[in-house]
Amino acid sequence: MAISTLEPGSLPKGAFGFRQRATTRASVVVVDMVYAPVKRGDQQGILMIRTATTEGKTSPQDAVGLLNKALHRANAHIDPDQLTAPAQPTPTSGSATATPTSPQTP
Repeated sequence: MAISTLEPGSLPKGAFGFRQRATTRASVVVVDMVYAPVKRGDQQGILMIRTATTEGKTSPQDAVGLLNKALHRANAHIDPDQLTAPAQPTPTSGSATATPTSPQTP
């Protein structure tokens, strides 16, 4: 089995995907998996589409076409901002206060 990434230019902005090629005794099976961070209103999620075809045969649907149909059916849109890590605050020097590690003695 071999795994490769799908070309980013072949996918909608914010989506990413992988292709698996598995050789059996009779044929080569190609599996495409496309992942997309989605948003509907204030709800966030991940949509995953997977297709499997025998190499050399045409598939009635490709993963991107199915992704577009699923987005339409769910009334959702791809939200690439979910893939961006939020900025982390950086501590300022000298702002930390020490905490005692042992109780004070009378």
